[in-house]
Amino acid sequence: MKKLLLQAAQGGGTINVADLGLGSANDIIESMDHAQEQIDEIEKPWEQKLKEEKEANLVKQAEADEKKKRENKRAPHLVNINEDPQLSGKIYNSLMECPVQVGRKND
Repeated sequence: MKKLLLQAAQGGGTINVADLGLGSANDIIESMDHAQEQIDEIEKPWEQKLKEEKEANLVKQAEADEKKKRENKRAPHLVNINEDPQLSGKIYNSLMECPVQVGRKND
């Protein structure tokens, strides 16, 4: 096949598709179309996955920013104190969100 292409390029001639042994021109076009469809099917899921990954990263970043803002240790807040040091400080209640109510609800 390479020889035929080189001969055609040097001689400025045309290439006979039948000499390549790939079938008729219509068969070659059909197989190329089929291959292009397969490539398009493969690319779509990757593009979809990439888009979903970017959206997930944006959501995670927004949640992390919100958590960091809520858990600002210099802002007014309440934390739990427990006899077990592993459980102390695990619950964080920010007092930045208004209104803040402490105690029971009035009925």
